[in-house]
Amino acid sequence: MARILLITDNFLPHLGGSRIIFYNICRRLPAGEVFVLTKFIRGSGGFDRRQKFKIFRVFLFKLPQKIFGFLSEIPLYISLLVSAIFAVLVNKIKIIFAGETLPCGFIAFLLKKALGIPYIVFTFAEDITIVSKLNRERVIQRMVLREADVIIATCSFIEEFLENKVGVDPKKIIKVYPAVDDEIIDFKINMSKLNEIKNKKGLEDKKVIFSCARLIERKGIDNVIRALRRVVENIPRVVYLIGGDGE
Repeated sequence: MARILLITDNFLPHLGGSRIIFYNICRRLPAGEVFVLTKFIRGSGGFDRRQKFKIFRVFLFKLPQKIFGFLSEIPLYISLLVSAIFAVLVNKIKIIFAGETLPCGFIAFLLKKALGIPYIVFTFAEDITIVSKLNRERVIQRMVLREADVIIATCSFIEEFLENKVGVDPKKIIKVYPAVDDEIIDFKINMSKLNEIKNKKGLEDKKVIFSCARLIERKGIDNVIRALRRVVENIPRVVYLIGGDGE
């Protein structure tokens, strides 16, 4: 198997949906064939030592944007690029996985131009939609996406966006929905426990909508709440449950 370097802005134990996806990919690949380059976070040493794959962590910092403007991110890119070159050469990396289009995708783009290493970019709605609103970053993002050898789209929205808005060759796009880890979640329904919860929450004979997520604006929980007025007109016994913590 060709050795892989995953370059990502964040990785476990820093929590987040994409971090869990990357972790599960890495832990299921053969030991010694995948390496991770990511940002240093305090307290990550114990987690890193428990993994069967090697994790390289680097200090990533920015200069004050009010003073340096768009130049504020130059130290971040330099640090990430130098560390990536070192990891590639020492570990004989043959494929780059970029966890985000920026900055990691741009680093992968530079490595491809300099060393001829192909790269795969993972795309998420947050990453694509936020950067697409920024003029300078949007230009770089599109270059990264068009030069990628493969693009992983995590939903149909991203797949259509890449084709119609960015002009990416559809043959490069592979749609892979985020999966649920059956080692963590037991899919066998405990009916007695379910009925207990229903009785406790007063949900007998109710139609339940359930959202479980980080409670931040871009998750769209507020949109569901606003839409409930129309839902209730057709389904009077609907109940909306929300689970999660905010930032």
